[in-house]
Amino acid sequence: MKFKNLLLATCGILAATVSNAQPFEKGNTVVSLGYGFGNLGSAIASTYKDEPGFKSSNFGPIYVGVENMVSDKIGLGISFNYVGTTFSWTGDDSMGTGNYTYKWKRNTWSALLRTNVHFGESDKFDPYIGIGIGYRTAKNEYTSTDPTFTPVSTKTLIPLGFEAVFGARFYATENINIFAEVGIAKAPIKFGVGYKF
Repeated sequence: MKFKNLLLATCGILAATVSNAQPFEKGNTVVSLGYGFGNLGSAIASTYKDEPGFKSSNFGPIYVGVENMVSDKIGLGISFNYVGTTFSWTGDDSMGTGNYTYKWKRNTWSALLRTNVHFGESDKFDPYIGIGIGYRTAKNEYTSTDPTFTPVSTKTLIPLGFEAVFGARFYATENINIFAEVGIAKAPIKFGVGYKF
């Protein structure tokens, strides 16, 4: 009888430990804000860096995400992303005369439905795999001070966005975390902070 009571007590303690081990459980919501490194616009700009008078500016990728846990392992939410890139350089026209400024500008944003599958058991470390799909748009503008230049403007033909990432959150406190993600997204690497409700 004593052994049975000890066994039941041990199982109860283990169950309580396991249930409290995850920092993110059913019913929790996390709001995240992050910044990415590397994107298509900056990659294109880097190919012009040796041109005379080259200048560039980049904003983002900026990331805002909301995730609600529908179970202890599955989270559903929304992911918003924005990137703005502008770069310019100086050069002659096609006839080799004059000295004109050429500018390329790209703005892109997306709003994706996102599912995260969490597989950690630590009370501090929360690894997950995330997949998102939704709306994405991008606008590219190519202009010049050359009076003979015809400006070019293009938009996304198929406004479908997708991301697939591996990520992890580290909880510095019960509610505040820092996170990192790598994968196919607006940026291949993303870092940020989050708050759990």
